[in-house]
Amino acid sequence: MEPGYFARPLPDSRRYIRLIIIQPAQDPNGIVECSLGTIPLFDPETPAYVALSYVWGDASVTEEIRVNSAPLAVTTNLAALLRLLRTKYRGEIRLFADTPPMFWVDAICINQQDLIEKSAQVPLMKDIYRGAKYVLSWLGPEADGSMEALSSLKTMSEEIAKLSPDSDRFEWLRKYPMLWGPKSEQAKDKSTVWENIDRLWDRPYWKRTWIFQEIVLAKNVLLMCGKATLPWDVVLRVENWVKSITGTAEHLKPSFLNTSQWLQFVFGNNLKKSGIRQIENNRQVWRYQGAMAVREIVGLRILVSSRHLLATNPRDHVYGLLSFTDVDIIPNYSKSVRDIFTETAWKYLKLYGLTQLLNLARKDDFAEKAANLLKGGKEIENNLLGNRFGIPSWVPDVSFNSDSAHSACSSLQRIAYIFIRCFTSSSIECFP
Repeated sequence: MEPGYFARPLPDSRRYIRLIIIQPAQDPNGIVECSLGTIPLFDPETPAYVALSYVWGDASVTEEIRVNSAPLAVTTNLAALLRLLRTKYRGEIRLFADTPPMFWVDAICINQQDLIEKSAQVPLMKDIYRGAKYVLSWLGPEADGSMEALSSLKTMSEEIAKLSPDSDRFEWLRKYPMLWGPKSEQAKDKSTVWENIDRLWDRPYWKRTWIFQEIVLAKNVLLMCGKATLPWDVVLRVENWVKSITGTAEHLKPSFLNTSQWLQFVFGNNLKKSGIRQIENNRQVWRYQGAMAVREIVGLRILVSSRHLLATNPRDHVYGLLSFTDVDIIPNYSKSVRDIFTETAWKYLKLYGLTQLLNLARKDDFAEKAANLLKGGKEIENNLLGNRFGIPSWVPDVSFNSDSAHSACSSLQRIAYIFIRCFTSSSIECFP
């Protein structure tokens, strides 16, 4: 990989990407220095690399690093990760033993000031994350018992892996009273292991639109929090076990658990609510290349179920999920939000059709709402619609989430509403 100046244009921004190498340093707290070069993404000789998945954080709070000796301001969350990855190569953190130290980082490897390059690189992100040897999921610095949480998940996974189909599913817990036992007087002010694990899933990392895509598309996911790391498969094994015991009849309760502990364990465990299963189900579908018909409908479900996710740029509520649909949309960050949402609505309608949308919306009792709309139910119409970007009345605001003031109805209902209005009214504004 030939190093080049950071701002040097890519030979072909639809076929080439940049990678960085983090340079070693004597001072672990010293400024991060990286060399950056260009490689062809689709070449059989493309070197192995690691794609970083992280939350940018507050864009106004930055730290200077150097890329090919030129200064570059990055968010403090990214700088902290790069500093930790730099120490890895000095033996302090053991990661990626079989992978050369080359990383793809969107904030560095895409010229964020060049909207033309950015618009060309965004469609490649599906291939970038699918092609990475690992996707490193940076949850953030160590905090809130994260070290204990990751260590406990690793221990639980190792014990669960030893179970045979005929094994007692609970006996191994006897050795680990911190997973089920009451707090001691000395530990009353401390969080339990499960509370610490819950806090891992409450981090901002899991609430971002781009993050969802990055994990679903990855071949291998490695979670990292502070200096601690954990493979995705380890977490998945524990989640599978928790799911398997949920609702287990009390007559199967092991003798070392009292009734209160038992009920809390089999009914009150939040790991099954963490979203891990949804992510893994989507990973399985998208890794199975033959299921095109299944993937088409799952792609629509993903678009609907991800409406609670957040994005700093509202355009990314569309662009951040393009990998999951066959909608023919070319990212263009110079276009207005209004134009992007309008184009998206029209193309979704043409691709998926009214029947499929209504079938999926049926469980949300859309039919009754639609009937009221056609009778002139303005109050419901106002709930369905919302207009922060000057978009036409028939276009859904796909950037709203469950906390928005105008989120009374799902985006799926809004899309189906478009069809009903377009085909029952001659005066409504349609796609220009």
